[in-house]
Amino acid sequence: MKKTIGYILAGSVTTLYPFMIYVIFGFPIAIGTITVLLIALGTDMMPAIALAYEKAESDIMKLHPRNPRTDVLVTRSLLLRSYFQVGVIMSSAGFLGYFVAFMHHGWKPWDLWQLRVKWDDSTINDIYDSYGTPWTYDERLKVQTVAQSSYFICIVVCQWMDVLVSKTRRVSIFKQKFG
Repeated sequence: MKKTIGYILAGSVTTLYPFMIYVIFGFPIAIGTITVLLIALGTDMMPAIALAYEKAESDIMKLHPRNPRTDVLVTRSLLLRSYFQVGVIMSSAGFLGYFVAFMHHGWKPWDLWQLRVKWDDSTINDIYDSYGTPWTYDERLKVQTVAQSSYFICIVVCQWMDVLVSKTRRVSIFKQKFG
């Protein structure tokens, strides 16, 4: 059960951090509402269910039984690992894809800093990229969609890797007995 909880918590952070970056640093939003739903309902649900029904790890019988009164399911260690280790790594990979997509279209990350208000204003049709090319509102929406798609694809690939890592919390995947 801890595997499933850790996986879900790490995945949920990848939908939270883009909104924090949007508000705090003023970058164009890295994830749309539909994409949040796709991550929450599409890419999180099936692997989490699979982890819940996974066979126990091979060394489980070597551990002492859990005391239900003192041993809680969601520990501080699990929260820190999910939110500040795995979640940050996955979100960083997503933002790498996001910024690479923008750079491919002429927008360097430092030129997107605090551009959110102008970027989202549909009446402004002359925002200049890093190379002096003017961008209309519709052109900005298209490049933002590409960047959001890049963020999403990077997150999905990271979630695939997180499932593999979450399968074996104590024993290496190479030492697991399958079958």
